[in-house]
Amino acid sequence: MTTRWFGTIAVTGLLAMSCGSAHGFATSPASSSRLTAASSERVSDPCPAAHTAALFAASTPSSRNLALVSLRGTPGLVVRDITDIDHPTTVGAISTASTPGFASPTSFGFASSSELSYVDPNGNLIRMAYGGSSSSMTVAACVGSYAWSPRSTSVVYTSQDGSDLNVHQLGSGLNRLLGHVPAIPAVGCEAIASCSGADTWQWGLSYSPQGSYVSFVGNIANVSVFRVWASDGTLRSSNESQAPTWLVWSGDSLYYRDANGVEVWRDGAVSTFIPNLAWIRPSASAGGGQIAYETRDAQG
Repeated sequence: MTTRWFGTIAVTGLLAMSCGSAHGFATSPASSSRLTAASSERVSDPCPAAHTAALFAASTPSSRNLALVSLRGTPGLVVRDITDIDHPTTVGAISTASTPGFASPTSFGFASSSELSYVDPNGNLIRMAYGGSSSSMTVAACVGSYAWSPRSTSVVYTSQDGSDLNVHQLGSGLNRLLGHVPAIPAVGCEAIASCSGADTWQWGLSYSPQGSYVSFVGNIANVSVFRVWASDGTLRSSNESQAPTWLVWSGDSLYYRDANGVEVWRDGAVSTFIPNLAWIRPSASAGGGQIAYETRDAQG
């Protein structure tokens, strides 16, 4: 298994992801398709969802921990069941050569325990089964970052709208526009760990583990923005200057780094969690209660 680590690791817990199985999707009649806005902001979008009234069936709970990895000497990617970390097993394989429009392994992520999703070179968000099935669907167009809800019933994603990004929530028969955020600036070395500023740069969307909240963080170069929405589209927190970075959800608590150290956001209230800690790339355990993170020492 190929793994990549950067910096000095300060581990306070173990990282795992629990996924459930999915049962596909259905589309409600066209008459019920609707684009709603969570605020008074504009609702125009040159890149609408491919399924504006998608009804994604809820995944069933599962205790399996899955990882998407590359194996030495094996082309493409495989899905490994690491529930028993000493005896991992391969439960599915993805041939990058045969995947239509596949661009990069980094664009892949889990939609459920039986499906993956990725953004193709044309900006289409694709949801596909693995493990012998060839079924796939195009979810939305012009997609940048995205995140599926814990039960796989909805997806949030960004799409380009002029110089800004629209943040959408798609599912349960709705294509809801949550709001607008600045587009990511082209710095040129965003994916390089040694790039100046990489210890504070973070960009993307995430659901809380219970699906109660959606967060967006954009902190790179001269762009700094932070949002938290409730799952019904209500804006709960917003910050346009000196926004936090390296966000991670544990339960419905959102932990992040700012100038004071690590803070915790709980239902809109913020308190200090670990003063003066400059953590990097935190990851929360699937069950909550533990967070793994990196720090950088004087030797780098």
